[in-house]
Amino acid sequence: MTSSFQRKVKSRVEPIPGCYPSLYTHHLLTSTGVPDLDLLLGGGLPIGTLILVEEDFVGAYSKLLLKYFLAEGVHHKHSLFVSGLIQDPDSIVHNLPNAEDKSEEEIKPNKSKDDELKIAWRYKDKSMDTSDKTRNKHSFNLQKPVEKSILEQCDIVACDLEDSRVPKSVQLLNKLHEHCTSRGFTIDPTSQGGKKNILRVSVQSLGDILWGESSTQILSFLLALKSLLRNCYATALVTIPPNLWEKEDLRDRIAGCGDFVVNLKSFDAEETVNPMYKDYHGIIAINRIASLGVLTPPQHLVKDDNELVFKSRRNRFLIEKFHLPPDLSEVVSRDQKDPKLKKKIDF
Repeated sequence: MTSSFQRKVKSRVEPIPGCYPSLYTHHLLTSTGVPDLDLLLGGGLPIGTLILVEEDFVGAYSKLLLKYFLAEGVHHKHSLFVSGLIQDPDSIVHNLPNAEDKSEEEIKPNKSKDDELKIAWRYKDKSMDTSDKTRNKHSFNLQKPVEKSILEQCDIVACDLEDSRVPKSVQLLNKLHEHCTSRGFTIDPTSQGGKKNILRVSVQSLGDILWGESSTQILSFLLALKSLLRNCYATALVTIPPNLWEKEDLRDRIAGCGDFVVNLKSFDAEETVNPMYKDYHGIIAINRIASLGVLTPPQHLVKDDNELVFKSRRNRFLIEKFHLPPDLSEVVSRDQKDPKLKKKIDF
């Protein structure tokens, strides 16, 4: 009698470059271009999701995140769909940072004999650097733009919006829908083969004064964009200007339209900055994390109440937990050694 047991064989569908499965929900993820931000979002951006970035008042660091997002797509030969009114989309694409492979010394820094652990000797082979646990083995050089020959190898569309009776948000949505349909990014359940590429969509300063649209039109666009992304091999990053998210009621409604919401507060716009923040460029907060296929996001991502700060370097955008430095002033040390403070203890 023959057995009906059949061995389950893994699918031989080729993986999409720059994509990897989530450790929590098994969704397909892709990097934002900032490894530290990927960790805060649960490993990266799930395909088919929308991330909203609340711009800082200057707008420099939100634009920097948008460039990292697009540069990550260029590195993996992803398709790009770039739009915005505050700056020419072609100008953004041609000024993206160039990708550079990290050296082995940067990935695994050498340890001196003085740095070896003496008490917990069994942990001496463990990595001391917990800031970079992602799959990224490359960085982006902000001082060196990406070469034109590399851009020519990618499918990049710079969407220009015209002045007409049709609202600009409607124009953008129609062009994006047509692009996804014509290039085959829409999900087809009847298709036998797997998708070999994804689309990255970026919109800079959605709803600013140049758009000339009401808040209702902006909310309708975000909901329509989110619905379109759910049916496509695509992910989108949209920056929201301060004139929209400063209003508390409108801010909550806009946040409800996105899967992830990131808020940036730079110190450049402030006259006085607390000396404790002298080594950083601003504060970053994750105001919303998507719950895809689960009831709640991972608890370690939601219940972390530590303040997050960021600083931009030449080849990396760093995000760290803010900690107060120890008080090593002379007054404290003298108080501890003051004989008047000593008490007689009888045993």
